[in-house]
Amino acid sequence: MEQDRTNGPRGSYRKGQLQRARLLDSATAVFERRGGDLTLGDVGEQAGVSRESVRHYFPTVADLLLAMQEQRDREAEAGGGDAPLDQRIAAEIRSAHVTRGSAALTAILTASAVIDTEGRVGQAMRVRLARLRSSLGAAVRAAQEAGEFRDDIEAELLARLLLAASQGLAAQILIEGDDAAGVSAAQAALIRLLGPPDRHEG
Repeated sequence: MEQDRTNGPRGSYRKGQLQRARLLDSATAVFERRGGDLTLGDVGEQAGVSRESVRHYFPTVADLLLAMQEQRDREAEAGGGDAPLDQRIAAEIRSAHVTRGSAALTAILTASAVIDTEGRVGQAMRVRLARLRSSLGAAVRAAQEAGEFRDDIEAELLARLLLAASQGLAAQILIEGDDAAGVSAAQAALIRLLGPPDRHEG
């Protein structure tokens, strides 16, 4: 007789994944209200579970914030899909900072990483930065090969510049408020500037 999947190992794993996702949703709601001052107890209260239940999945607040960042990165990167190259690259940039909440989360983790580069957060953010740079560099390289981006500058260098611009725009969001339209317009202008030199002549 086939094992009941809701109670067997697979069922338990599935339930654990669902609970983890629910806790991340609760953490997002708390973070939007309290920012980096959230506690595991706050998240448990939002989710209707104990603090110890939250600690089972996320031992520390840092672990929770990193998991939130990973989730937001996946959601943002999934938005690229099979869109045109310029839109894919814009999606890659937005994977770092989508809204004020995303910008704040990344800023908190980045500050922690700068303070302790070899700590848990520092190592995780270094891996994240390398992954974003690699993914963005691949998109830029494809745009260069398609003749849509200038090819007199290495793709990896352009990727670094785009990420730096993204971080600057994120700082503006945090200081001046959430201006999604302004950020999108700035991103579009930057991408236009990266077009082949002959596009800017005349």
